[in-house]
Amino acid sequence: MTPSLVRTRLGAALKMMHIMPKMESAGEGLFTRVNQSHPDYAKPLASEITWQERESRLGMHIRQFLGWSTCADLIERAELEESFLYDLVIRIRDNALVVQPLVLAQAIFVESPYDAFVKDCAEWGGYNDKFMIVKRAHMHSTFRGHVSSLLTSAGSFRNTEQLLKLKLDSRQVRVLRLPANVLPVVDARCRGTSYCVVPDNKDCHPPGYINKDTNCSSPMTEGLRASVRAYTVPQFSSPGVNATAVGWIL
Repeated sequence: MTPSLVRTRLGAALKMMHIMPKMESAGEGLFTRVNQSHPDYAKPLASEITWQERESRLGMHIRQFLGWSTCADLIERAELEESFLYDLVIRIRDNALVVQPLVLAQAIFVESPYDAFVKDCAEWGGYNDKFMIVKRAHMHSTFRGHVSSLLTSAGSFRNTEQLLKLKLDSRQVRVLRLPANVLPVVDARCRGTSYCVVPDNKDCHPPGYINKDTNCSSPMTEGLRASVRAYTVPQFSSPGVNATAVGWIL
């Protein structure tokens, strides 16, 4: 993509962010269509994505990372206004389903020597970025600065999972990978009148969970709608952790 085309199509937004000169080489791996079933999520398919897809994908990643930073700002603002500090910060996608109760056990998430907790699957050479629990002291290191890394670390990563790992490792954030039964939050998609978790190769499910993808061609029942409403808003218990002391990053 030429600099003039970037200026024409993304114009004011790029000027505001002062990133125009760096767009050419930003995250080249993010612009190659990849095979998600490949264990490392890093083997390019034969076809390249179009320029329109390239623009859309880069814009999506920038908005995601700016959203993380904005949410961190809002959490800090709330802390200042209320004169308290959160214990944990949870990153969850707005299309995620909490398919089993999420237990915030103090022994795991507060007393352990680790700083951040992610699922031990769908990481493709990095860290799974769909759901994270982070100790408040490491909110800044975990959720800020990714846009600059995206634009200055070209060639160092092939997907956002690898970019997240690159960033957290460089900031010495200690990450613990946990199984899906401990972090039972699964990426999901609306498909017509159904709402379904994604296949296992894209995000893992807790053992014994019935993948509703098998029923995706069927109309959504009122019972399923109710369960989606209930589980989309995370249901969790927190032995040893004050539930009001948890911040959320969407």
